[in-house]
Amino acid sequence: MTRIISFNLSANAIMQVIYAASALRSLSNADGSSLPPTLTPDHREALKLLIKDSFAFVVMRLVAHVDSCNLNDDTTALLPEDDIILQLDLHVSEDVTSNIATIMRTHLEHAIAAYSLHVCFMGHDDSTSDEYNEMATAEVAEIIRLLSYSRFNNQRITPHYL
Repeated sequence: MTRIISFNLSANAIMQVIYAASALRSLSNADGSSLPPTLTPDHREALKLLIKDSFAFVVMRLVAHVDSCNLNDDTTALLPEDDIILQLDLHVSEDVTSNIATIMRTHLEHAIAAYSLHVCFMGHDDSTSDEYNEMATAEVAEIIRLLSYSRFNNQRITPHYL
């Protein structure tokens, strides 16, 4: 049996992951090679577009488990500073607990951020771009693993023949 878990992902939260990763990339640039500028809130409008595209990238990789999704561009009084809420409803095993759903949410945010950074570095630093693409792919693989989680997956039934 499966059930549906709904995720409302905040573009602002994903941007915080992107800003942190970009800043850490700049700080760890010990060899002085040229990197694109550190991403800051000044890049917000461009990042919103990348986050929406990256969300679509992740959703298409999870499509077998997707019940519905929505790129909600509308701002409401409940959303701070024109935040975008990315809505995703996924079919999951009955065994997926709220703790696993929380972990899944973190992986979704990180996959979207990593794919956004992949696109940001593309053409400027292809090695870094490839690293972020690999991170996004690994995050999606982990989400797929969590989607099919069952506490009975590890048990084996060994037949005994008479």
